[in-house]
Amino acid sequence: MKSTRGIFIINVFIVLAFCIVFIGCGSQTGLQSKIQQEFDSNPFLKEQKIKLTVVKEENGYVTVEIEGGGTNLIKSISQGEDIFGSTLTAAFQNDHKDELKTYNALKTAIDTVKGIKGVKVVSLDLSPKAIYQEGQAALRDNDVKKAVSLIQKAADRGLLEAQYDIAGAYLNGNAIPRDSSKALELYTKVAESGDDNNFYKYIARRALGSMYEKGSGVPQDYSKAIEWYLKAADYKENDFGIGLYNLAWLYATCKDPKYRDGQKSLGYALKAYSKAESKEYNINHKIMAAAYAASGNFEKAVEEQEKEINNTKTNVHYSNKDYEIKVFNTLEKQLALYKAHQPYIDDEEEDSSQSNKPLDANTALLNRLPKEVIDEAYQMQLRKCEEGFFGVPQQCKNFKITYVGFHDISEAGKENGVTEDMCLTLTWIYKESKPTAEWQGGATFYSAVKKNGNWSIVYNPGCGTSTTNCEISLPLISDKGTARSLSSEDVKNAISAAVGSAESIRGALAGYASASPNNLFPAEISSWDNLISICNANGASLKASMAEQGFSGFTYKAQLGEGGSAGDAVSYVVTFTVAGVPESTEGSKIVVSPAAIEKHTR
Repeated sequence: MKSTRGIFIINVFIVLAFCIVFIGCGSQTGLQSKIQQEFDSNPFLKEQKIKLTVVKEENGYVTVEIEGGGTNLIKSISQGEDIFGSTLTAAFQNDHKDELKTYNALKTAIDTVKGIKGVKVVSLDLSPKAIYQEGQAALRDNDVKKAVSLIQKAADRGLLEAQYDIAGAYLNGNAIPRDSSKALELYTKVAESGDDNNFYKYIARRALGSMYEKGSGVPQDYSKAIEWYLKAADYKENDFGIGLYNLAWLYATCKDPKYRDGQKSLGYALKAYSKAESKEYNINHKIMAAAYAASGNFEKAVEEQEKEINNTKTNVHYSNKDYEIKVFNTLEKQLALYKAHQPYIDDEEEDSSQSNKPLDANTALLNRLPKEVIDEAYQMQLRKCEEGFFGVPQQCKNFKITYVGFHDISEAGKENGVTEDMCLTLTWIYKESKPTAEWQGGATFYSAVKKNGNWSIVYNPGCGTSTTNCEISLPLISDKGTARSLSSEDVKNAISAAVGSAESIRGALAGYASASPNNLFPAEISSWDNLISICNANGASLKASMAEQGFSGFTYKAQLGEGGSAGDAVSYVVTFTVAGVPESTEGSKIVVSPAAIEKHTR
């Protein structure tokens, strides 16, 4: 009996332990679940792309983490501002309508939860991802000290991309003292994380392989480098050959002949090639050339190396001229060796295969995009400079992509085949077209959208200010390709499409007037959103952005009735600038009035 009683007590403890750990056996976990369900089903939060997560509930005191909602909201919460008091009042006074929607959605959600029985206090905190995004924003503002502090905070709370960034900073001594042991510790932590679908897990593995291959902060160890590269190659969406190209390069060019193996090198290079999404742009021709040379096929090595040189000249943009010279000298040296039927041995300090040091997160993400897509972003920027910002043509120079970040894909985007959406911040300098003008700086935001397996670039101002994504947008014909000017056929098509849009807008404005008491037109249309609201309510189907519709700018001028009082618009003139069409071409400007649609030059 005594033994049976002991077994019974043990079983009771097991049940209680299970109850406490997995179920909660009380109202607290139930309350936490109820609050989370309320947040998850809130349509206002979904509309504003705000994610609220209950991370703790104890005796009615609830801690909630927020993600999304825009830069200003995140900054206000981070600074401890009264977001439902003074901050909300300021947004109202300044007529910041989008911010008001965001704050009101959040306030409604919090107030609803406060009304749930058992809830006493709701405390709002930033999620690790929100903290990381604020750090990235600080980095774009060149506030490095603040950026490192915030990214470190996100890393301390377990965010893999933040840990990866801090590891790179420790390894290279960027903004914080160099500490290779901490870099090794953090890279290893990310590389061994449990999330098998996280991109950073695999580039951290590649970073560790690079550390051991080059002896960067650790004793050089090719066996460990191979081990980490093999683990990096496990990435499912490995369309850029993460780990595979590194293995191909090491086996082809290693200083230690014990590790050189031409057949292994070519095997990994061809495997990377087979996984490439775009056979034209996702191929590292330099590593393919080294692999072919190591296996004795010098004819193919020369062919691949020449492709690498041509692609680099055409598509790669360097801000450091000395480094550019060094890159091309190395490429030409390799080509000369292959023509002489000799393999290339990497006896230089820098690894010219991909990087001489583990890539930072931005570069790692950017490397996932085909070269054609990067070039497309540069050419779109060039055309925007030529067309002018706010109607003023600029002379843009020195384009540089300074930030890359993932966007969450909306349900609509998923339904339309979107699998990835990256935000690109492209900085540039310009000066106005007048002799006394000074050079100024600026930034333009684009989205790189992967839809149905294909990448494309779209102009997306929302990239730089919020988590808004371009989930179903595709570039206009005027924004495709890498040519600096449109073909005559493209120009003709762009003008034709613009005239069609103008006819739709003219018809919608006529519908607006016929529905008004005195057959009057709008007295004011100050934005594209305003135009969409009016026209789409009257039979048109305008797209979400002006760029998608084929225009780079527009103005609306109302002709007021006798006395000139607001609302008495008896006529109007809308002038549209057609995107990508040279200003000297008839049709680069479309003028719409109740009486006609006319094509003009700008």
